[in-house]
Amino acid sequence: MSGSVGGGPMRLAEPLFFKPLLVPRIWGGERLGVMVDGVPIGESWLFSTLTDEETVVDGGFFHGLPLAELADRFGSALLGERIFAAYGATFPLLVKILDTSATLSVQVHPDEAAARSAGLLCGKREAWYVLPEGDGASMFLGLQRGVTREELAAAVNGQRIESLLHCVRAEAGACYEVPAGTIHALGAGNLVVELQQPSDVTYRLYDWDRRDAHGQRRELHVREAIACATLTPYRALQSHRAGDGHQEWMSLLGPPFFSVSCASLRPGEVVNVDTRGEALLMVLTEGAAELCAGRSARWELPLRCAVLLPMQFGVGHLVSHDGGVVLACRVC
Repeated sequence: MSGSVGGGPMRLAEPLFFKPLLVPRIWGGERLGVMVDGVPIGESWLFSTLTDEETVVDGGFFHGLPLAELADRFGSALLGERIFAAYGATFPLLVKILDTSATLSVQVHPDEAAARSAGLLCGKREAWYVLPEGDGASMFLGLQRGVTREELAAAVNGQRIESLLHCVRAEAGACYEVPAGTIHALGAGNLVVELQQPSDVTYRLYDWDRRDAHGQRRELHVREAIACATLTPYRALQSHRAGDGHQEWMSLLGPPFFSVSCASLRPGEVVNVDTRGEALLMVLTEGAAELCAGRSARWELPLRCAVLLPMQFGVGHLVSHDGGVVLACRVC
């Protein structure tokens, strides 16, 4: 890497690896880490630019720095001109792995209009990519039929909300869209990569009468959730699955706000990577893979960690000796 660190031009030609943040949750499992103060780990935040919850670079020249500091320093040289002009010194994505030993609260996230009226920076569109260990678990996605807000409120008050929900079985390698406003919940046994707009705002509609270790119920936000909930039946989107057919990068989810694609590498296979003039976020979800550039530069991708390729990384390729699956996420 060449150039000056103190604000002059600098070529960001190497990938940035980020250290995950482990977050205890009452519904967490045992697959992400050991308990913290008796509470299991429910989330591994792979990539976050949220204030006070930022992930930092792990290793290399910029070890310990959050993306915001690098983006302030290098701007479009790091992110690309379009992203920097639209979003400033940030890469507007939040990426987690969720491990559920119990069903999550039935919840809603606001769309852009609802977020603005509440004074929030953005709404929250999500996507769930199912890891192999989560195959067959239940997911609640939207409503089975259309309802009025009054009917929804009555179902919540009468603890009948589950009868309204559209339930699906998670398929390993599939990607499920959760548009803002969708009433949703992950069931027990899920292990998913959750990709979303950078907001951690959740309106809990119903929490199964659950109590924490101190016998307290978690706060609900019924009024806010009902106000921004989509009341029409869930529109099941046809999702490609990792490994369906064969092409270098398969699109799993399109815009708005972000898109997700997947490369399923067979043993010994090489797949091209091109940042296309903009930063690109990748996660190795299964197996093993190396990222290569130029004649000799090689980096082993850590399993289930976020890797950001700066705009100036340019063109490279992935190779796997034993097979692997890599997700790539672009900001739209």
